[in-house]
Order: sequence, then structure tokens, then C-alpha cells
Amino acid sequence: MIAAIPTLTLLFAITGALSGGVFDNLLDPLERNYVDRGNVNRSELSLTQHGTISYLHAGPPSSDRLVIFLHGAVFSARTWQVVGTLDALADAGVRSVALELPGSANGLSGPRQSTAHQRTLLGAFVRELGWQHRVLVVAASRGGMVGSPFVFEQPEQAAGYVSVAALLDKPSGANTSSVPALVIWGALDSPSRSEATMRAFTSAHRVILPDAPHPAYLKEPARFSELVLVFAGKGAAGTLPTNAAKADWSPPHAHANIERRTLRSVPINI
Repeated sequence: MIAAIPTLTLLFAITGALSGGVFDNLLDPLERNYVDRGNVNRSELSLTQHGTISYLHAGPPSSDRLVIFLHGAVFSARTWQVVGTLDALADAGVRSVALELPGSANGLSGPRQSTAHQRTLLGAFVRELGWQHRVLVVAASRGGMVGSPFVFEQPEQAAGYVSVAALLDKPSGANTSSVPALVIWGALDSPSRSEATMRAFTSAHRVILPDAPHPAYLKEPARFSELVLVFAGKGAAGTLPTNAAKADWSPPHAHANIERRTLRSVPINI
């Protein structure tokens, strides 16, 4: 059973997300200046209860580290590409996947799904992918409706959780999660609202990006990418305090017999 999301929290997140047009001045330059180095490809998976899910993926298939990105309401998987984070992870030898969430503007994964379906989407995707290791989940805004239930209900599969002003949807009765967390918030997006997420994790570190809006990664894309890299155990020393929470990549016990599958790559065409 998942607890209901507080009305005020939901209102704040939706209000911030639906004003996506005001962020065009930040997103458009990233689109124009992005240089495609061929790291990122598009594939799809067919899930029994969720339909066909399109996603971008990058990084070496041999990597035992996987970072999964979940975009906000008015953005898409490509947002994580033009921000540069998928390329940065690939350069560091880390595999990444950016889901095209159902209901995204490009419609590649079909219409928006019910709350109940959103809660089980990521678990179903990871199972169908056949991934045998832990995953690091990065969720922004409405992406938290997909990411946080996975982290709370399947902690043995989660290496860590990065919340970028993400909605928090946790099981009723659950107090805190032991999954390491990095909470990133824009200074222009009422940082005090990050307190609920900080309280939900026993090991969490918070970074407030100055002069940054709700999608804080658009304001400081290079710093955001470096924060994710360091949290994943691959970035430069000094980006986070030495005692800050980091992803835990120790082997899980639940996936010993899952067959790993090869990602099917097709050219990006959006």
C-alpha cells in the first residue's frame, strides 16, 4: 500500500512542471549546442501491463553500473541527453537508460498511465531488461511518481536515489529508506520543500543550486552531471563532501538467476 501524496506537495510539483514553457530559454540553447557524439541510441521494451516503453541508452554494455533517468512532466528522455549527463556517464564507463515516460510530450510511450501503473513501471522495466545488478535512479519532478515507489519497495535493487525536486510517493507506514540519496533542488524552487525528501532517507545529502529553477539541471548542466557522476562513484573528488551519501553498488541477492538481455539499438529520430 502506498500513502497518498499530500495535496500541497502535488500542487507545488505540478505547478512547477506545467510551467515548462518558461524554461525554454534554458533548454533551447542546450538543444542548439548539443553535439551528438554517437553515444546515445534509442530502443524500446514491451511490458505486459505497461505497453511499449521507448528509452534512450548509452555507455558500455559490459558495465556493471546502470543509472536510470526519469524525466519531469513537460520534458522527455532527450532532456537528459542534451543536458550532457548520458554522455558524461558513458565517458566514465557507466551505462545509462533514460525512460520515455508514458504521457510525455512526444507520445513515444503512449498516454499517461494511472498512479498504480506508474508505481510498478520501473520494476517491470528492470525485470524485462534483465539487469542483474543494482540500479541508481535519477528522478525529476513527476518522475518521482515512478522512481520513489521502486526505491522504497525494492531497496535491494537500488544502488541510490537522486531526487531533483521529485515527487515523493512512498509506502504507507514507511518511515525512512536506507537507500543512499542525493537531493538536488533549485534555489528558486522553494528549497524548504526538500525537507520531506530529506526526512524520507536515513542517508541523504542535499545540494541547492543557486539561481536555479524547478528543473535545476537546466541551469547548471555541467555541475548536475558531475554531481550524478560523483554520487555514482565516478566523478572528481571534492564535488561532494567526503562524508556525503554515495551510491551502494554491492551485489543484490534478488537477481542471481535473471537472464541479462542485449539492448536493441535503433537511431535516434526525435
